[in-house]
Amino acid sequence: MQYKKLRLIVFLLIIISPLGVILPELIKNNGTWGEWGNDELYRMIGYLPHGINKLSSSWSSVFPDYSLTSTQHGLVGKSIEYYTSAVIGAVCCFSLSLFLLKRMNGNVK
Repeated sequence: MQYKKLRLIVFLLIIISPLGVILPELIKNNGTWGEWGNDELYRMIGYLPHGINKLSSSWSSVFPDYSLTSTQHGLVGKSIEYYTSAVIGAVCCFSLSLFLLKRMNGNVK
């Protein structure tokens, strides 16, 4: 019975996940909260912390802005790409976690 509640909560979170794309678009905000680039951080707080500036050039996103293509899509297209990138990310995280768990328990030969 406990897993039924957990599955329902996870399902609801999946359903509302496009709000991260839809709400900023509706209120004419150009970014998702917490996913600011260097320029946005500098504009908001007046300086760019040295560590962020140093590390930001060492990593680039697999799916920049959750987009699978370089072309711009409408709100529906953005939501579909958001879902797709979320599913790919969840599968990768789950697979890595499962692999590490099996490895730590000695079940992998």
